[in-house]
Amino acid sequence: MNKIFKSIATFSLLVLLISFAVYFKDPASPITGGRQCELDDTLLCRFTDLNNNAKEVIVKFANKVQVEEQNDLRLTLPADMELQDIWIQGVNMYMGKVAMFKHSSTQTNVHNLQFFLGSCSEQNMRWQMVIVIKKASVQQPETYFINFKTKI
Repeated sequence: MNKIFKSIATFSLLVLLISFAVYFKDPASPITGGRQCELDDTLLCRFTDLNNNAKEVIVKFANKVQVEEQNDLRLTLPADMELQDIWIQGVNMYMGKVAMFKHSSTQTNVHNLQFFLGSCSEQNMRWQMVIVIKKASVQQPETYFINFKTKI
């Protein structure tokens, strides 16, 4: 009987902890707030605001990301947002901040960007692109994350 009571108490505590975690989660956090994307075969990441409004941050890669080659992408922002900073960093190995090179665009808030990733001793490298965007009406910038992998 004592074992049954301990099992029920443990299960109840686990359910209670999970309930608190779900109820009190931070809706603005990068992972739960829709500010993180795993790049897949579509080569496209779309971020909507927390209210699922039509305002989107769109990142479209021209091709699958490769090391030691020029990689191109297009970042499209809503009219009330401006790009503050953008870089790529290694996840499973420190590679510093990889800079992005901007190219001109005839459209407002469309950024054509290029970057080069160096190869390293890791055959399967995990990367994270960090995009910092400022809304005109808000003091706090928003940060978006795109995760992707490369193979040598």
